[in-house]
Amino acid sequence: MRRALIAIAGIAALCVPVVASAAAPRHVRFTSTIVGGGNGTAESAFKVHDSVFGDGAGVQSIKVSGAVLSDSEITYYGNATAKSKGTFKIGTPDADGIASLTGSGHDISGTGKAKGLRSTYTYAGTYDTNTTRFKVKLTGTYTF
Repeated sequence: MRRALIAIAGIAALCVPVVASAAAPRHVRFTSTIVGGGNGTAESAFKVHDSVFGDGAGVQSIKVSGAVLSDSEITYYGNATAKSKGTFKIGTPDADGIASLTGSGHDISGTGKAKGLRSTYTYAGTYDTNTTRFKVKLTGTYTF
C-alpha cells in the first residue's frame, strides 16, 4: 500500500506557474490534468497540462503519517518552476484495483515567470493500485 501511496498525487501536484505582476494581485481560475506513476519509493513522476500555462512535468514526494497522506511537488515549465504542498486520500479499490483519489493543496513558491506564485486547488481522479498510475484533474485559483 505504501508503494501505492507514492504514486499518487503528482497531483497534487500540481504546481503551475503564474506570471508576476507589479499591479494589484489578480485571481485567475485554472484547471490542470495530471498523469503519472510511482517509481517504487516515496516519489512519483508526472506530466501536466494546465489551462493557463500549457505543458510541464514534475516530481512528487509523499509522506505518510498515520492516516494522513501529504505530498510536495516541484513542477517544471519552459521558463518557470513551481512548488506545491497538499494532502490527499485514496479510496477503497474496486475489483480491478482502481481507487478514487481526492485531495487539495496550494502552490507556495515559484521561479522565473512563476515568481511569487500562490494558489489553492482541489483535485479528483483515479489511482490504479496494480500499476501505481494515477490521473487527476485539478481545479483552482492562481493569485499573482
